[in-house]
Amino acid sequence: MKKFFEKIQDVSDFQHLPKDSVFEEFCTLLTQAKKPSIGFEFLRTSGWIIHFPELNNLIGCPQNPLWHPEGDVWIHTMMVIDNAAILKNKVPEELQLAYMFGALLHDIGKPATTVLPECTAHGHAEHGSKLAIEFMSRLTDDKILINQVESLVKFHMHPGQLFRSEAKESSWKRLHKKCRLDVMACLHKADSAGRTGVDLNDTNKASEKCLEYFALFGKTEIKAIVQGRDLIAIGLKPGRHFDKILKQAYELQIGGMNDVDEILQAMELK
Repeated sequence: MKKFFEKIQDVSDFQHLPKDSVFEEFCTLLTQAKKPSIGFEFLRTSGWIIHFPELNNLIGCPQNPLWHPEGDVWIHTMMVIDNAAILKNKVPEELQLAYMFGALLHDIGKPATTVLPECTAHGHAEHGSKLAIEFMSRLTDDKILINQVESLVKFHMHPGQLFRSEAKESSWKRLHKKCRLDVMACLHKADSAGRTGVDLNDTNKASEKCLEYFALFGKTEIKAIVQGRDLIAIGLKPGRHFDKILKQAYELQIGGMNDVDEILQAMELK
């Protein structure tokens, strides 16, 4: 990345760069560097980071020192992406790029949601997911990748929340439907260890729980067992209302029902 940006003579040149070229540099740095933070620190010290406001805003954004003694959100993020790079090979190859972008952008919602002097940032994941779409859309037109990164940013807090609340299996199924739990396990571990006093080799029970349920649920999305043809078979006419019915049926399935007739009876459709 350093060599790439040093080729540019002045700030105005940046505006005319093909976004594919910038995207390629980000991809190379995030997926091939042992310590991606070195490249991003160059962006910061060179001043080029102003062209990436979502990242620039992390610099100086305070965090509660009780939970983040390492310093501001930028320092935390640099620690996280280096951790994520170490764990990257545990993530399926086709998801590694989304995973690394997710690590880079996981806390970009904090600057807009941080409340002082408490240093809380409630809702930062949800807000950050919107910013992640904007950031990624300036780099690439790959909708699948953009959606994957958005989901990782939006739900990166969920493993810890589900573990602490001793959530039921159905809640882990819902998370798995949105983001593969093996990927979430690595992101959560990288994030949790991205602070002073925590080591990547420390036991992370929330990540272990992700992997436990991933082994149970499998690699693919949990498919709905109630289909439109089942509704037609009981005499319902196809229409827009099918979507609502099928979503309700899927929620019952996630909750533990595994028989079509049982689900339809519970919905008082049979």
